Amino acid sequence: MDTMTTTLKTPTEWCTEKSIHILDPDGWRYDNKPWDEPLTEDDFLHRAGMSTSNMAHTLHS
Repeated sequence: MDTMTTTLKTPTEWCTEKSIHILDPDGWRYDNKPWDEPLTEDDFLHRAGMSTSNMAHTLHS
């Protein structure tokens, strides 16, 4: 089952939701997509995966 949403959010909103800090947005450079343009979760994760990033680690008690 596909759990990706078709909801559009800005990369900043996705970063907050997914606890990802994009250090260098390499994934946005290959097609010159503006950083502030809303995109789907799938597109965000694809681009974030090509970028230099730091995922926040969450501890659960």
